[in-house]
Amino acid sequence: MALIDINTINEKIIAVVEAMYQLFPGNDYFSQFKNNVDSDGVDTFANWLSTTSDSFSDDLSLATTVTENFGITDPIAANLAIDFLLSQFQNSPNNRGKVILDSAVLFSGLTDDPIFGQAAKAFNESVQNSLIYSVDSHNPSVAAATEVTNIFKGHSYQVITNTLDYATALATSAAYESGPDS
Repeated sequence: MALIDINTINEKIIAVVEAMYQLFPGNDYFSQFKNNVDSDGVDTFANWLSTTSDSFSDDLSLATTVTENFGITDPIAANLAIDFLLSQFQNSPNNRGKVILDSAVLFSGLTDDPIFGQAAKAFNESVQNSLIYSVDSHNPSVAAATEVTNIFKGHSYQVITNTLDYATALATSAAYESGPDS
């Protein structure tokens, strides 16, 4: 499976959900999120999402959660990521969701970086798998990213549904592309 950089609206929706919750939203939530983004923009959606959990009430908790959900496990790299997010939150306290979205887009491009590369590749793969899972109407429910990613290993998409194939999922995703922030 080719790795992606996060740049389409659909990928941004999925990336910000994964960064904050490490979940595949499933088709029901993804469709709702897509409608919200189509009417209000992806930045507004990201900012709203950053207010949906009590555990996101302080900057350090949110920065730590996002760093963990990016898959950054090396202590030095994790501290760098947390410090980066904290400084961005301080610079833009009313736009923490947008900070996370912008950070996810930036992070997705670090696949060749010696410090963050492996985690960025894994995060991109998880975003891609989540998008494939979530645009398929046969997958209405939220799923843990780690559970569904294991299903995708070896490209066994038919394990999820009998009709899903990679090309169809990407075509469906492309058909969803629209909105004020595209």
